[in-house]
Amino acid sequence: MSVGVVSLIQSDAARAGVLSNSWRWPVDAPHPVIREFRAPTSEYGRGHRGIDIAVADGTPVRSPAEGHVLFVGEVAGRGVITIEHENDVVSTLEPVRGTVAPGDRVAAGDIVGVVVEPEIVWDSSHVCSCVHLGARYAGEYVSPRVLLERMPGAVLKPWGDGPTLAGALAHTTL
Repeated sequence: MSVGVVSLIQSDAARAGVLSNSWRWPVDAPHPVIREFRAPTSEYGRGHRGIDIAVADGTPVRSPAEGHVLFVGEVAGRGVITIEHENDVVSTLEPVRGTVAPGDRVAAGDIVGVVVEPEIVWDSSHVCSCVHLGARYAGEYVSPRVLLERMPGAVLKPWGDGPTLAGALAHTTL
C-alpha cells in the first residue's frame, strides 16, 4: 500500500518531510479506517480520494492541522469543510456540519464541526457512519495516511538465495 502512496508524492517534498507525520486524526481514538485511499485513475476517474473513519453520528470533528478554512457548506447533499494548511496541503472533511466559517483560522485539534449523515446517499459504498478525510498536495490527491502516520521506507528483502533469471521467469505471470 505505501508504495502506491509514495509514488503520488513528489520525492523532493517527501524527502524534505513536508508530508510526513504532520497531522493529527480528525476524531478521537479509536480510528478504525473502514475504507482506504485509492488513487483516481485519472483527474476525473474512479478512485477513493481519502479514507473513511468509522464514527457515530454527532461525533465532533477536529482540524487535522493548523490552517484557514476555505469552504463550509453542502456539496451533493453532504456537509463539507475544506481547510488550507501550510506546504500547499488542503484537507477535506465530510459529512460534517461546520461550526466554523470560511476565513477562520484553526489550530490542529480545534473542533470544526460534527458528523451529520447525509439524507441522500449517492453511492452505496458510503452507507456507513463515518467521516471522510481527504488530502491534496499541490493539487494532487494523496493518502491522508502519509500525513497521519509515519510511513516506512521501502525495504527489499532477499528472496531465497537471491533472484535468478529462471526463478524470476517462473514467478512471472503473463
